[in-house]
Amino acid sequence: MTIKIIDVKNYDRLKLANDYLRRADSKLEEAKKYLNEDYKHPLSISASQEVTEFSIKAVLILMIGKYPKTHEFADEEIKKLMQETSELILKHYPLCPFNKRVFILPMFWSKFYQTVKYGDDILGTSDSLFGRKEAELALNHAEECLSNANMLNYTVLENVSMSEDNIIWNKNE
Repeated sequence: MTIKIIDVKNYDRLKLANDYLRRADSKLEEAKKYLNEDYKHPLSISASQEVTEFSIKAVLILMIGKYPKTHEFADEEIKKLMQETSELILKHYPLCPFNKRVFILPMFWSKFYQTVKYGDDILGTSDSLFGRKEAELALNHAEECLSNANMLNYTVLENVSMSEDNIIWNKNE
């Protein structure tokens, strides 16, 4: 039995998700580069944060076709999208080693978005507030998000049957 989850003209959904994964990979390289440069740890954190955002947006696009167009990942609507996505992954790809913990990471780093980018009027500049340890943590979280998104993408692509008019997910069910 084949389950048709979505109907996608011109494979736009897969293209968009893969574009976000390529962008995430590029930002990951940027984060690694800045990690090893003095006074650029906030730039590394910012690039890592973008990796988490692009990765999770790719996951949301793959599974439900929409994603938040914001840096704030904490509101209830986004949490509902993440819950729906987790349920779809478990239902349709139970063998995929996707860890839903990665949904928390963009929420965590979004709390620091403004301060990492611009510093704080009272606390000081971003490079005085964020050092190598914070940049390493952000990079580890970014790698975890991207790795999970890539695993899901690979699993989805293995289970997709393409025709001219649509994409049918789970071709082997």
